[in-house]
Amino acid sequence: MRRLATRVPTGLTARKYAHSESESGRSILTDRPVVAPFVDTRTDPPTDVSVNFCAQASSTTKEEDTLRSGLGPDDLPDLMNGEDLGILATRRPDDSIMLSPVWWEWRDGAFYIWAEDDSDRKVRHIERDPRVTFLVPNQHRPYQGYEIRGEATLSRDPTLFYDILGRTTARWDGPAVAEEWVSTYPVGVVIRIEPGIERGWEID
Repeated sequence: MRRLATRVPTGLTARKYAHSESESGRSILTDRPVVAPFVDTRTDPPTDVSVNFCAQASSTTKEEDTLRSGLGPDDLPDLMNGEDLGILATRRPDDSIMLSPVWWEWRDGAFYIWAEDDSDRKVRHIERDPRVTFLVPNQHRPYQGYEIRGEATLSRDPTLFYDILGRTTARWDGPAVAEEWVSTYPVGVVIRIEPGIERGWEID
């Protein structure tokens, strides 16, 4: 499978990259097509079908490298508190998969992601079919990743939205930008994903 680069520019332009999608099935962050990680969590067995974001690590793994699997968020503090973009997989109307690089926050046992409004394709997809896959991979040693598959819920509560908007913007673009966005941004939608099936790993 092809790897998906998750490098985005800093500053205000990062919002466009972190919250835009391609209906063509091609990631906005690369000119190469990508294959989606998705499993029907209601009917399919919990097989491992995520995009191999550790392909680079696997191709260069030496005999002395170690793989730790079966990890949870508490086992991956650097990843869960870092600045790697997450990849959200949702279903289009034709049942193909859309991958969206997004800002995120992990708290209280769930991932929180904000979307601009109800016209956002991610939101429309989830309203029609809440089954999603969400993956957070890093791009350096030790290679780490955490993937969950489950059903997403949507909230339009203003307090929650500005809470998530402010903290994620401060995390990726700094407190000054976060303050500006919270004071000027219209109320949007918060996507919440609890782990149904989870998979975490580290290669070092």
